[in-house]
Amino acid sequence: MLRRAFPLWLVALFFAACMTACSSNGAVPAPGGAAGSGGTTGGGGGASATGFKQPLLGLIDMQDISWHDTEGGEPTFTLANISQFTPGTFGGIVINATWDKMQPTQNGQLVTSQIDTALAAIQAYNTQNPAHQLGAKLRIYSSSSAPLWVQQLGGATPIPIQRNPGGCSSGNCPLTIGKFWDPTYIAAWQTFQAMVAAKYDSNPIVRAVAVTSCTSQTDEPFVPTTDKTSKANLIAAGYTDGAYQSCLSGAPADYKAWKTTLIDYSFNTFVSMQVGGTNPTFTANTMAACRNSLGAQCVLDNHDLMEPTNPNDSIVYSTMPTLSGPINFQTQAPRGMGCQWTATIARGIQLGASAIEIWPAFQGFTTLTSPNMISLASLFTNPIAVPAVPNPLPTANCVGFNPTS
Repeated sequence: MLRRAFPLWLVALFFAACMTACSSNGAVPAPGGAAGSGGTTGGGGGASATGFKQPLLGLIDMQDISWHDTEGGEPTFTLANISQFTPGTFGGIVINATWDKMQPTQNGQLVTSQIDTALAAIQAYNTQNPAHQLGAKLRIYSSSSAPLWVQQLGGATPIPIQRNPGGCSSGNCPLTIGKFWDPTYIAAWQTFQAMVAAKYDSNPIVRAVAVTSCTSQTDEPFVPTTDKTSKANLIAAGYTDGAYQSCLSGAPADYKAWKTTLIDYSFNTFVSMQVGGTNPTFTANTMAACRNSLGAQCVLDNHDLMEPTNPNDSIVYSTMPTLSGPINFQTQAPRGMGCQWTATIARGIQLGASAIEIWPAFQGFTTLTSPNMISLASLFTNPIAVPAVPNPLPTANCVGFNPTS
């Protein structure tokens, strides 16, 4: 495949990073946070020419997310995944947190220890590596991580659902969620986001906040519940596709209190939970509306990156380049992408990504060598044509770096 021209806005950012961060000891340019590329110390998140914080650049450690497959699960945070590699290999890291942990009581003050502990660790890392600072993407889970008082708003009963099969190896992973489409629920979420923004919007390490509005399964707003009984429970509680679409369309406004931090919205093709079928046009229109309303503050994202790309989300991949950057991805789980690391990252960059989240677990990047990782990081500054991959992909038990079978 022919190499696509690299977006000019991204070339400028990488050039600035390389001018201050290239070194002769084998480290790659600091794509995510050299002080020179970000304008400030402490995370490199100074204002860009747009007035918003600098986009995250390069490889991003998404952290282990297996905790969210279980009711009541809570995330942990570690820098050990990144610290085993040469400084500059990664540009950023995700801080996962949960609504129930942060706001256990209605109208109560925030409990922010999950985030504050992670930020302190990142600050310490950045102090030790001033030329290769990390930025952070803040991802606060709602769905089954919504507080009980939220799930019971208006006298509602928490809705029982099953975790989708992709996140439930046992086949029985019961969860409860609230009426995420209901205006009362949305208002509580907006109030919560305003409280979080008041504390962290000015923090230079926090470069982006992930949109997790309207979610029923994971952190991805467009990923629906697929279990038949679970869908029936949602519909009995008042769910409609129209209300879901209204929630998705309004999701960027839920983050209006964030004035300088980028707002990262993950998209998939819209799937009806009422009647079945898809509506790719709705997805494309919602993507365009995010870009039109927020401009460069809107980060267009997708959490299913692989090579070849998933045809179910073809509308996302065809729409992204037409709307320009910033664009982010999260890869498929390593086995889902056949452990085709180079082709997957190259594809994301070809689609315009400035940053790509990668998995540390499930045959993830922690199993790779430092040269492997440096080669992946270098693709952001030296993009290549997307290499061919095995057909079929070795998805069942792939191990290592770009296996051929």
